Amino acid sequence: MLRIDKLDGSGSTLVAQRDIIATGDSPKALITCPEAYLIGPRLARTIFGEVFTNPPDSAPAFLKQALIKLSLLHERAKGSESELATYIDALPKTLDSPVFWTQEELDNLLEGTNLHGEVPVKLKQWHDEWDYLTTTTQLASIAVDMSVTTFEDYKWACGIFMSRAFPARIVYGDTPENEGLSMLIPVVDSLNHVPTTPVLWNCSKDSGFTFSVCGNVAEGHEIFNNYGPKSNEELLLGYGFCSEETRPFDFVMLKLAFPAQMHSLLKAIGLAENIQEEKPNSDKVFVVFRLELNKTLDEKLVTLFGAMTKPDNHNNQTGLKAMRITGLITLKKALTQKLNKLTAAVATHQNPNELSSEKQTYRFKSALIYREGQQAILEASISNCDTLVQDALASVPKTQQFDLKMVLQNKDGYFSAISDSIKTGFGMKKVKEFQQYGLAEEILSLVLAYERIKGETSRYFGTPLFEQGAGVRAVNAELRDSYESFYEGYVKQLLNTGADVSEEIYNVFGANQSNWNKDLIVEAGQFIETFGFMNEKGNWVVLI
Repeated sequence: MLRIDKLDGSGSTLVAQRDIIATGDSPKALITCPEAYLIGPRLARTIFGEVFTNPPDSAPAFLKQALIKLSLLHERAKGSESELATYIDALPKTLDSPVFWTQEELDNLLEGTNLHGEVPVKLKQWHDEWDYLTTTTQLASIAVDMSVTTFEDYKWACGIFMSRAFPARIVYGDTPENEGLSMLIPVVDSLNHVPTTPVLWNCSKDSGFTFSVCGNVAEGHEIFNNYGPKSNEELLLGYGFCSEETRPFDFVMLKLAFPAQMHSLLKAIGLAENIQEEKPNSDKVFVVFRLELNKTLDEKLVTLFGAMTKPDNHNNQTGLKAMRITGLITLKKALTQKLNKLTAAVATHQNPNELSSEKQTYRFKSALIYREGQQAILEASISNCDTLVQDALASVPKTQQFDLKMVLQNKDGYFSAISDSIKTGFGMKKVKEFQQYGLAEEILSLVLAYERIKGETSRYFGTPLFEQGAGVRAVNAELRDSYESFYEGYVKQLLNTGADVSEEIYNVFGANQSNWNKDLIVEAGQFIETFGFMNEKGNWVVLI
């Protein structure tokens, strides 16, 4: 019914020798592998005995799985004497996971992607395992001849397990002792992946593993397995290939680092599920989020970015809106930076037809599928940020959105006095000019302070601007110093300008000299920090 076909340098697979008829209600069993032929916990227990069954408390968490991988090398070293010799001989000698690529290939094809950073992490993990097995414990010598076995052999075994292994729990039970362990299932693990293929696995310690198809397979066609909803990032790292059909499962992992002492706080604000546990005594804790193509941004991610930029804006609805918008704008900048890094790192080989080997062409095409998927997700997430900002602003009436541009343009004449005095006093008329001198936020504080001085005649009277405290964040020392310096360096000069020098300046400042003071400017600045945000053009917008 089946025949084995060799794949160029990549092992083998199965092909139907005649039509196979099957449905979900009537699956067709094609392969049965007895438990005795699995390369997993049973074999490792046979080779290593008590060390595998009851490892010492001081043993690293990876020990049992590392011994299972050594079991494969043990059987390979036996050659034709191994009952698994035919299977092992059919295993690929070279692997296409990026862990086995040259540094040039990694830089050319994966620069700017998450995988570019994951490869050295995976290699270090395998090196640490090998060092423990050979230097710390000499356990490897139980399974293989260390005079002829090297790290490259162990790396090959790790790659075989990464690309072909099944969870040990599906046969040996979902128990603590099987947690994190995997196994090789001869023949079954040679089947390639198509995510839409209907298949059935029947597994038990007594019967082993039976693979069945639940759909028709025509004569001469390849038999496929279904690895589950894996993304192209997972497929490329683990199996060395990518597929257009897998695009719906793609995601971009966003990983944010925080000081380790914030671990409890991050849990307390609802991010326990997003925390990625690191090694004990690490000085950092990481929070991870998945970005997906057809899903809106995780609200916890938006909230976290808002809290990072405006940590105390949670006592007032207007402040919360400003925090949300600031968070979205900051998040968009971070995602844009990540996208730019991805798109700027263009592969050296632009045309796959110019590559020197079939393997290089295959890796190029796989990397291209992966990169295009990552780019599409980042672009969609950036667009989602824009949409959510617009939605947030749409919930605030235009009359309650306040910025320096509307003051300087003074279209309805309301800001004539303060606008004229600022233009005259500073000799500048456009927002960009104030931005160039780093004064835009301070100038806006003058406008808000003047509205406070106007009292009941201000169009903003009755808004949070006039409420004592108004949920305003506590003034920090740095901010106070900045606004006090602005007061001493600029505002005092305006206050001392007489009507004979400039009537526009005098009418706003000199005539109201008793009402202007440092605290008023600092409070106005703090109001901007609490209820304002800087838009993408660098212009401060305040929600009043």
